[in-house]
Amino acid sequence: MKENIFWRTLLILIMMSFTLQSYAHNCHANIYNTSDKDYIVEFQQTPYNHDHVDFFHINPSQCLNDNTRDGPCIVKADTKTDIHYTGSWAVGYAIIMDIDGNEITKGFFAGFSNDKLCPSFDLQPYKNIQWDTPHLGDITISNDF
Repeated sequence: MKENIFWRTLLILIMMSFTLQSYAHNCHANIYNTSDKDYIVEFQQTPYNHDHVDFFHINPSQCLNDNTRDGPCIVKADTKTDIHYTGSWAVGYAIIMDIDGNEITKGFFAGFSNDKLCPSFDLQPYKNIQWDTPHLGDITISNDF
């Protein structure tokens, strides 16, 4: 009986270490919508990249099919939405749309993703959208110019 408890405990500890290890690769960033309009944000990964961007601290009903992984999700006006880039190397696109689903711009991101570093966007600001502002991996949406 004691041997059985030992193996169960060992198995639980191993499973927990895998969970903690995968969580350590997450980069925490934010989408700041300082505007007075709601926007839709979706993340698309490039082929052969199986990492994702997860929306955190958001009501799942704001996302298509309640799916907070990659979106699309509605980022409400005057809010900060927490996002996590998963995996150790993140490559993909962030697509910003108006509330009707019309694409405004698409930003390409790439880079290491861990607890100290987020991937960066390779773009200059586009109209009211700033990439990597205020930090790498962040997106800031302000009122239209």
